[in-house]
Amino acid sequence: MKSPARGGFALGLIVGLLLGLGLALGVALYVTKVPIPFVDKLPQRTAEQDAAEAERNRNWDPNAPLAGKNPARPASVPGPSASGT
Repeated sequence: MKSPARGGFALGLIVGLLLGLGLALGVALYVTKVPIPFVDKLPQRTAEQDAAEAERNRNWDPNAPLAGKNPARPASVPGPSASGT
């Protein structure tokens, strides 16, 4: 005759969940303690570089390559009507 099983499904589920949570906690703590690469390796930007980039981006049209060779004319603004009303 076989010996009866001990623990069963519920005990295995609880032990598995606890091991998984423990492993996830360990990974989370490790990731938060590791220094972030490339943070201090980039040169710092000057105010002149920021101003030059802001000027470049001010008139930037992301759809310019879609316009083709003959760009569309801007729509004219309707003026006051000639009837004077």
